[in-house]
Amino acid sequence: MPEEPPPTAAADDPLVRLRRDPARGLPAVVASFESSLLRHAAAVVGSASAAQDVVQESFLRLLANGQPIENLSAWLHRVTHNVAVDHLRKESRLRKPHLAAAPRSEPLAPSPAEDLDRRESHALMLDELERLAPNERVVLMLKIKEGRSYQEISDLTGLSTSNVGYLIHQGLKKLSARLQAAPRKEVAS
Repeated sequence: MPEEPPPTAAADDPLVRLRRDPARGLPAVVASFESSLLRHAAAVVGSASAAQDVVQESFLRLLANGQPIENLSAWLHRVTHNVAVDHLRKESRLRKPHLAAAPRSEPLAPSPAEDLDRRESHALMLDELERLAPNERVVLMLKIKEGRSYQEISDLTGLSTSNVGYLIHQGLKKLSARLQAAPRKEVAS
């Protein structure tokens, strides 16, 4: 006879509902976690459509997992992070032959004579953010966009809290230096 959880707050647990009745439990889990997982995945892969694929794969892995999960949010973010990193590795392997064969094109940058308005400054910052290492970009996005603590970021990414702090410091330092250098590059051109 299957063991039933006691009729307490555990019955309201999304994981318990999901395992008891996947057809009814999955929409609750998706509603609870999808938006934060999409932001996390998009921060890693840099594409909304790729982030949707990553999150979908994470939910499929949750459905296939029969093991106990102590912290569903941390588990989902960790799986999403790992799937996103795997996606980047796969894309990198697929892109290398195409980049070698593709003709060189001019970078899509604004003219040096143009003044950067607010949207252009924002775009420049996002471009520089994309140039950061994936781990630096992820921890910065989790800290700045989602307001996560170092400990929460550590739980989500599997990095130590000291490594999270180091990556945030290095990422901000690189981002700041690149953004400060950008106007000087335009004036010098």
